[in-house]
Amino acid sequence: MKLFNIVDTAEAVNKGAVIAYPTETVWGLGASIFNQQAVDEIFKIKGRDVNQALSVLVRDVEMAKTLVMLNQKEKRLLKSFWPGPVSFIFPALDKKIATALGSHDGTLCLRCSHHDWIKRFILLVESPIVSTSANLSGKPPAQDVKALDWLPEEVKVADWQPEADNVRSLPSTILKTNGNEIQVIRKGAWSVEKLIPLLEKLDYTVIDN
Repeated sequence: MKLFNIVDTAEAVNKGAVIAYPTETVWGLGASIFNQQAVDEIFKIKGRDVNQALSVLVRDVEMAKTLVMLNQKEKRLLKSFWPGPVSFIFPALDKKIATALGSHDGTLCLRCSHHDWIKRFILLVESPIVSTSANLSGKPPAQDVKALDWLPEEVKVADWQPEADNVRSLPSTILKTNGNEIQVIRKGAWSVEKLIPLLEKLDYTVIDN
């Protein structure tokens, strides 16, 4: 498997390629959210139903504001948890992003990673990128580069080796806001027990079904 340095990986995204990259949770597959062909390729590679929306990786809250509707309270919410392994779902703005990224209810799921590689990489790409785990649909997410040998050759795999104590096994926790309520959509790297007191301090009620 050929590995690509961070500059070449970013250049590949800017040219429309699909990449495999590390995050603070599991390895992900990514592409520019504005490149429909590349996004379609991710669904094909994963064998994922196009009705299952994908998350989007953003640089910061300012970039998030270009994609979703945020009030002042929600901006404070994001600044309290980002960067970190928590994704948030908000109503999407009318942007020319690839179809199948957003949900049918008009929302978009965003995350902002604190992973060292991602923080450098996101400054080199020209747009937000797709953020979905690198695995066949229904299979466990890839936790290291050795678990990516099934990927097609055209996918550019980032050259990165983790420190042993930085490896995680869970994907990001996903939360959805609705006024003063926050619903837990997916449990992940941050436990609900840890999140509840932090969210209550921000005047949110947590719904954990």
